[in-house]
Amino acid sequence: MSVIRDDTAFKQAIDALPTARQRALGARFVRRLADLSDDYRLKQALECAERGTPPSDAELLSYYRAARSVEVETYTACGHNVDWRAMATHYVARAIAACVAPEATLVPGIDVPAYDAAMAARMAKNCERLAKGDEGECREMEFQYDIINEFLELS
Repeated sequence: MSVIRDDTAFKQAIDALPTARQRALGARFVRRLADLSDDYRLKQALECAERGTPPSDAELLSYYRAARSVEVETYTACGHNVDWRAMATHYVARAIAACVAPEATLVPGIDVPAYDAAMAARMAKNCERLAKGDEGECREMEFQYDIINEFLELS
């Protein structure tokens, strides 16, 4: 197995995974940033995505709706004066929603749970950095490459 170090290989590796494995991988991407939100609904949804046993469709739908609710609430909370912390929570919610999206809501070829979670996690990290005034280089992409390499190695 080759080591993933670019987004093309990253996306190809994710595309090759079945949805259940994508949920688990997406949850790993999000786990690093879970402390950006203290919303219990997101914590529960993330725990669902991380579980080893597949959740039921009803359970996924419940957690998906909860995560989407947080996503909408935090988006509208940002208003005209951008609150970067709220935006970070918004993207964490989006990433978690991707991890628990029921199969019936996924559009083939467009919705890719692990990739969608990874992109939202990168946005959350950027928002966190802006909130802190951090002007250094963001290394979230490299952390995600390490996560997927370890995930695939353990498979």
